[in-house]
Amino acid sequence: MFPDRISGIHELLIKHIECELEGYSFKLCDIHHLAAIEDVANRTDVIRHKERKFGRGCVGAWRENQAGIRCGFVAALNRFRGTLTANEFLFGGDPAYADFALAGVLENYLYPEANDLDDQPWLLDWLKRWDGITFK
Repeated sequence: MFPDRISGIHELLIKHIECELEGYSFKLCDIHHLAAIEDVANRTDVIRHKERKFGRGCVGAWRENQAGIRCGFVAALNRFRGTLTANEFLFGGDPAYADFALAGVLENYLYPEANDLDDQPWLLDWLKRWDGITFK
């Protein structure tokens, strides 16, 4: 999952996926996830945790700006379009850790059914490639 031949660029790509992409996707997920937490005390704890990291009122700001956040998310994802339409995975025919990280970000984003990638069929096609992947 961490081949030597891609080591430098692989670490940079992982950082990009785990910071920039995940930053967008978690904000877009949180606005739906928080509304689904029925227990007021639990929901308040989660909101307080978010506000300690991102500032007071962050969840409301994300909700108000979700179209802009999604635009940033899609723009960041589109950087992968050429590579993922030409190759099976980011670095060729076998998945590396960065592929797993990207798939995780996308699956997390899609988990609340309020989010979709219907306008990004190339990404949905790429996620389908994971069907049938087995590990030895």
